[in-house]
Order: sequence, then C-alpha cells, then structure tokens
Amino acid sequence: MSASAFQTDNIFLAAFLIFVHTDASEHYENVTKRVEFPDGPGTRRVVFTLDVPCGSEDARIYEQEFNEGQLSISDLKSFVDRYQRLSAVVRKMNNTGVTIWEAPVVRSDAWWSDARVAVQQRRSEREVREQREQHRERRRK
Repeated sequence: MSASAFQTDNIFLAAFLIFVHTDASEHYENVTKRVEFPDGPGTRRVVFTLDVPCGSEDARIYEQEFNEGQLSISDLKSFVDRYQRLSAVVRKMNNTGVTIWEAPVVRSDAWWSDARVAVQQRRSEREVREQREQHRERRRK
C-alpha cells in the first residue's frame, strides 16, 4: 500500500489519521511529516501534512465522515494520546516562534546497510593510505 501526502488544518482529523495509522508503540512522526503556521508565528491557523498509507482519497473519506459526524473511534484513550502529542508540538512551536516543524527522516534498513558499507570502505581506504605513508617513511629512513 503506497502512502500519499494529505493536508488538513483540522487538528482533530490529523490526530484521528495518526491514530488510525499508528499503534501505541509507534511514533506520530511515522505519519506526521510537517506542521506549519502558514500565516506566520503566533497565528491560529495550523496546517498538518500527513503521510497516510491509506492514500489521500481514503483520508478524504475520513474527512467527510468527520464533517458529517459519522466518524467513530474505537479507543478514545489512544486517540487522546495522539491528539495530546500533536497539540504539544503545536504549543511548543507557538511558544518558540517556530513556523515549520518537519518529522525526522526515517532511515530504512537498506539505507543503514549502505551507510555501513560506505563507512567500512572509507576506513579501508584510509588504512591503505596510512600503510603507504608508513612504507614511504620507512624507505626514506
């Protein structure tokens, strides 16, 4: 299932989408990609950009159900937890004057594997250079 970006200025809908697409052990950053005050710091309008696995069309259906009062929540405690976390980000941004918050980049296992290989390659290249320099030093003596 591919993920697509969905934007809303409704914090409750954003919290619901985070609730739907994460479990208690996951971080909201897995779905929340960006929070911003488009009108500048200290303004009331906040836009949430979410990376929803269900796709933006399904998110629009959730939005329609929300607006019609038909959206049901099975675990209110978990929903409130997601809402409080999201609300804390918004409050912190407001208090510090930050206008844009972006989730940290989540690195895949393949990325980490490639990074490890690159680091090992650089180490071995450095060791070869050091050995050559030591050999040259010995020859000069």
